[in-house]
Amino acid sequence: MDDGCWAKPGVRIATNCFSLEEVKLLVKILNKFHSLQCTIQKIDDRYSIYILKESIPRLRELVLPHVVPSMVYKLNVKVNQKV
Repeated sequence: MDDGCWAKPGVRIATNCFSLEEVKLLVKILNKFHSLQCTIQKIDDRYSIYILKESIPRLRELVLPHVVPSMVYKLNVKVNQKV
């Protein structure tokens, strides 16, 4: 739950230990099965998944039910706030 960050205006998931082929597969899955608009960002010869601003509400909807309370701040919502 801690391998990502806000990269305004979207979110970056730290997939920098994955190969480019693996990151491409993950992006394809996130798009096809979860309707998330993603791109791949290359940073220092490593690859991260970037989730576009338009997909942030969908990302919150998908992951919030599974996030422990101490990590909810990562999604920029208050603990009792509805998504």
